[in-house]
Parts: sequence; C-alpha cells; structure tokens
Amino acid sequence: MSSNYSINIMYPFFRLIIAFSAGIFISDRLLPDSFPMWILLVVLGSSLMGLFLSYFYSHKFCSKYFGGFVLLVFMSGGTFWTHWRAQQLQFNWPDKTLLYEGTILEPPSLTDKTYACKVYVEKYYDDSLRLEIPVHQEILLYAVRDSLQNIPDTGVKLLFYAQLEPPSTPPYLSFDYARYLYYRGITATGVAYWGHWKVDTVMPVNLTCRQYALKCHEKLAGVLKSSGLRPDALAVTSALLLGEKDLLTEDIKTAFNAAGVSHVLAISGLHIGIIYFLLLFLLRPLLFLPAGRWLHTTGILFALWFFAFLTGLVPSVVRAVCMTTVYLLSSLLIGQRSSTWHVLYLTAFLMLVYQPFYLFDVGFQLSFAAVFSILLFYSFFRSKFPAGNTLLSYLYDTIAVTLAAQTGTFPLICCYFGTFPLYFIIGNLFVAPLVVLIIVLTLLVLGLSWIPLIQSWVVLCLNFLSAFFVNGISFIASLPYASIADVGITSLQAVLLSIILFAVYFFYCFRRPQVLIALLISLNIFGLLKWKQTASDTSPQILFYNREVYYKEGTRTERLVPYNACILSAGGVLTGKLSRDYRNLYTKERPLQLDYLFLCKGFKGDLNDLRRLFVFKKLVMDSSLPAKQRIQLAEQCNNSQTDYVSMEKNTVYTVLVKKQFY
Repeated sequence: MSSNYSINIMYPFFRLIIAFSAGIFISDRLLPDSFPMWILLVVLGSSLMGLFLSYFYSHKFCSKYFGGFVLLVFMSGGTFWTHWRAQQLQFNWPDKTLLYEGTILEPPSLTDKTYACKVYVEKYYDDSLRLEIPVHQEILLYAVRDSLQNIPDTGVKLLFYAQLEPPSTPPYLSFDYARYLYYRGITATGVAYWGHWKVDTVMPVNLTCRQYALKCHEKLAGVLKSSGLRPDALAVTSALLLGEKDLLTEDIKTAFNAAGVSHVLAISGLHIGIIYFLLLFLLRPLLFLPAGRWLHTTGILFALWFFAFLTGLVPSVVRAVCMTTVYLLSSLLIGQRSSTWHVLYLTAFLMLVYQPFYLFDVGFQLSFAAVFSILLFYSFFRSKFPAGNTLLSYLYDTIAVTLAAQTGTFPLICCYFGTFPLYFIIGNLFVAPLVVLIIVLTLLVLGLSWIPLIQSWVVLCLNFLSAFFVNGISFIASLPYASIADVGITSLQAVLLSIILFAVYFFYCFRRPQVLIALLISLNIFGLLKWKQTASDTSPQILFYNREVYYKEGTRTERLVPYNACILSAGGVLTGKLSRDYRNLYTKERPLQLDYLFLCKGFKGDLNDLRRLFVFKKLVMDSSLPAKQRIQLAEQCNNSQTDYVSMEKNTVYTVLVKKQFY
C-alpha cells in the first residue's frame, strides 16, 4: 500500500475534523454551563492572531508552528461554537403550573394514555405579574388524551397548563436520558392533564420546510396503509422506505438485531445508495444531450433531495444525501472524480458546524464510522478473495463491504448495544438483493396508487417477498450462537478498541514501530480497564421506581411484567405488586409466600388484609400512594413490627440480589 493512500486518509481534513471534534468534546464534557463566553472568544482570537503571524512572517519559529495554530483555531472554534449553542438551551423554568403557548413541531407519538408531542414553546402567561414571558425553547409534552379536543397535529398551535421541569434521568436507566434529550434540543418535559390543553384551530398554521416534509411523509404512510399490504409487509416496507419503525413488532426487531441486519430497518446511506444507482441507470440518456453531465447530475440531486423530503428530512437521510451532493458537485465542478475521503470529511464538518451535538448522536457515529471503515478496509478484504464471474464477484464484494463496515463499527456496537451478531455475513448476503427488490416494489405501489388493478398485483408480489424476507431473517436469528450477549464496554474502552483495530491494520500495512508502540499501549490500557470493570461489577438489582419494578444486571435493565395477576419474579426474588383491590383474589387457605410487597396508587385495603393474603419480608410503599394512606400503613407496620419502606417522589428503592451460580 502506497504512502499516498495514508496521506489521503490522515491529512489535512482528517486532522481538522479531529481538532474541531475535540473542541466540541471539551465544551460539552469539561466546561460548566456558566463558563464565561469572553474567555473562549479571547482564546479563539489569540489562535487566529497566531495563525496570521505564522503565515505572513517568514521567521523560522513562526512558520514551524503554522500547522499547530491551524489545529488550535479549529479546536478553539469548536469549543466556542458548541458553548454558544449550549447557552441558547439554558432557561429557568418556573416551578409552578402556568399557561404556555407553543407550536407542535413533529407528528405526536401515541402511547396508551397520552400524546407525546415535541413542542416549540413561544411564551407563557404569568397571571401574578400579568406578563407574557418569551421562552423560545423546545420541550417534550405528554398530553393526556382528551376526546373533547382535536388530535394534535404538526404545525398547529397548542395552549396548555403544565409545570415544566428540566429533563431528568430515571435511576433505573443505564444511559443518561436527560443528556439524550438535551442533545436533541429538548430543555424541559411536562404533563398536560385531561382538560388542561387545547389545540388552537383559529390561528393560521405556518409550516416550516421540515413540517411540510413530515406532512408528505404522513400522506405516503397513509397510501401504504390503504394499499392492502399485510401487517408484516406493511411494517417492513414502511421501515425500509419511510423509516417508520412503529409498526415493527418486537419479534421482528429482535430477529433483525440477532442476524446483524438491523441497519436495513433504519433508512440511511444503504437506501440512498440503492436509489442513487437506480437513478444513474434511469437518467443515463441525459448524458447524450448537450450539457448532459450537468443535466444528469442535477436530475440525480433533485430526485435524491425530493426523496429526502418525502421521508421527512430525517437526519440519517440528510447525512447520506449531503454526502452524495458534495461528491457529485465537487466532481462536476472540478471536472474529475472527487476524493471520497475529502467528501466524507467535508460532510462531517458541515454537519457538525450546523449542529455540534451530532457528535454524540449514535446514528451519526455509526454512519460515519461505517463509511470510513468501508473506504479504509474494503480493498484490503477484497484483495483476499480471488477474481471470479459476476455472481462470485457480487458475493465477494458483499462479504468485503460487510466485513469492512463491521470492523469499524464493532466498538460502537459493543458500547451502545452490548451484543454482537455472529452471522452478519450470512444475514447481509441474504438481505442485500431483497432490500433492492422491496424498495423498488414499494416505490411502484406508491406510484401506481391511481391504477388499483396493477397496484394490487404489485401488492401481492410485495406481500410474498416481505414474508420471505422476514422468515429468512428469523431463521438466521434462530440458529445456535446467533449473537454474543453481554459484551458491553464503556465509551473510553470503545475508543481504545478502535485505536487497537486501526493500529493492527496500519502495522500490517506499513510495519512502523510507532504504530506497534501505540498498539501495545492501547492493549494494556484496555486490558486494565476491562479487568477493573469486571472486578467492580455489582450484583443484580431489583429496582422499585414510579409504580414499576425493574431488574438490572450489568448494563441491561428490563421492566418486570407480572404473571398470575400481580406476581413478579426475577433473580430468585418474588415480589407482589398491588395497584388495586386484591382482597378477593386469593382464596387458598395458605397465604402466598413473597419476598417484597409493592403497593402503588389504586391499592385498597390495610395491613390486616395483606397479612391474610401474603407472607412477606418487607413492605414497599410507592410515592404514588396518597400521603394519608402511607401514614396509616406506616403506623400499622410500626405497631406490628413489620419491616417497610415509604418512598418519596422521584426516588428509587434498590434491592441487591445474590448472584446464582449453576
């Protein structure tokens, strides 16, 4: 491998992206929210001054450190820009219920009892001060369903009474939910109860470009739903073409994860690549016209952006279309094929400038890690396979691309998902041609909606192909040892593992001692961290929180579902959860043996009633119980010397479970 290949990878844009990303990381993780902006501005100005002096003065000292000043400018610029964006998300929400006015930004998600709405809050009304206070922040509002109100829709005005609070992470979660919302611009959450919210149908609706796109996305989803597709086929086609995952069952999601092909369900670069090659074929006649290259490129870009618009301008599609746009325009303007490395770096830089917090988005990291590793490792893996006919070349190319993508994303998959599929090569060989056929047929279903007879024939083919697609993936996922579970690693371990993988590759190619030293150091640090993590692993836990019971083991947390009406079992611990009157539930002569009894809102009865039904070691009272009832039960427990816990609001009660060895 030539040294020019290494230079294309590492210099100059790669180093600039690393410096800018380091600035984003410093601002987000190291600087407090109250850090003065003027200090960052002084640092940025000083860096620019140093860059100016080192460029225009030929002094040996100045010219020697020109590259360092360039990196410092990008790092300080990333820090300043990220901190300024973070300052825009700071707001002191009143600690009382007030009337707010806002606009619904996206189609609400339906839950059992609420509409989950992303709302842009414009202002609130303070009756005590008789003032309208401007807000201009995005929140996540849970509006309890009200049959007397219109269903919330994208772009409509919403008036609601609620107490809004900054997002918080429930104690049972293994990831930072509050920071997750923060990175998406959500600065508060709240609940608007029945009768406390109203859709304003009088004010005119002024939709943004993205809201128009979401409206079109909803109409396309409606066309698919009315086309006569079977439930599984509708779920698969909606996910592949529109990115709609709500219709997918848990069994389908689990099967795709175990088979290592869950990426096809998230509309992204794979789907854009398929449509791009279809457009290359369909628009090829334009190349024979005057100014054919311009017409050909313009037609492809228009079609890709139109498709992105129809999918609701979701970030994953926008990333892929942006990368394709930069590549095609640069190739057209320069007059030759542009470097895919430079296109990748420039796209990443532009997206981070637009939204610095994309750096911490899992989809952003996986997308660019996959593309980066394909560009880096594909030729290496492909060279290990011999040349062959068309069919063998397709198989070898698919295997090489799959291995390259999995190599680069392996640390991220272990970090975020804690599992790794073993049959990902078989899964990708199976789904690659089927995804193309399903996307083409789904486009035909949408395009032929005005010809019902022909559409019905296409729907029949799509139903059969989707069933074969899902059954094949389910079969792969059911094979023995389909995936390795419990391989979770920390973020620092993921970084070290990435360094190890790339160091092994570069040492194999270039045999440089510096790379070997970095590899050995990273291996030692990774081993020490993994040993420390293993030594400090805690026992499994039972968590009581907010009317639910959870079982936590390592990084995995699951909500326990009762069997036999109210009994929960995990880790050898039996818990009874009572949220209504159970006095007539058990008629056995012997009381039921339990470890814990968990009382929640809706429970009726007293300690004597519980003693007739259960024998338990400890009584746990949730904060949802009325205060008067908790006081009465506490007095009864004290009088009978019964062990109990009375939980306060937003607190969690944790029980350690002894590990069981078999």
